[in-house]
Amino acid sequence: MNIYLDIDGVLITKQGVEANHLTNFLEVATTWHTCHFLSTHYKGDTAHALNSISQVVSDEALALLEGVGSTNWSTLKTEAIDFNAPFIWLDDYAFHAEREVLVEHDALRQLIIVDLARNTDQLLQIANMVSSQ
Repeated sequence: MNIYLDIDGVLITKQGVEANHLTNFLEVATTWHTCHFLSTHYKGDTAHALNSISQVVSDEALALLEGVGSTNWSTLKTEAIDFNAPFIWLDDYAFHAEREVLVEHDALRQLIIVDLARNTDQLLQIANMVSSQ
């Protein structure tokens, strides 16, 4: 399964610190699935993403993030999603137009809105969910 990962608000909190359970989540996600960055700030450039992330995350998490691939898109993040393969998309916010694309592909349920302020253990819960898929 492909896992598309936003960075800000998903891997890193809105306060600019590593999300709780990040290493645990990444161990599961990168071992059993194919992960891709899907972030507004790092289109097509994992080196830039890793450089920015390295200032915040643990060395363990950074080593796991080095195996995450990039995506490229122009207007909507959904342009980078492979709708022909199973996936989930973790993001803290999806635009209405992106949600419409997901609906068109009968894939809205594949979007998981991450809210680390309301649920500090959300990545652990997602890790448990994807470990069984």
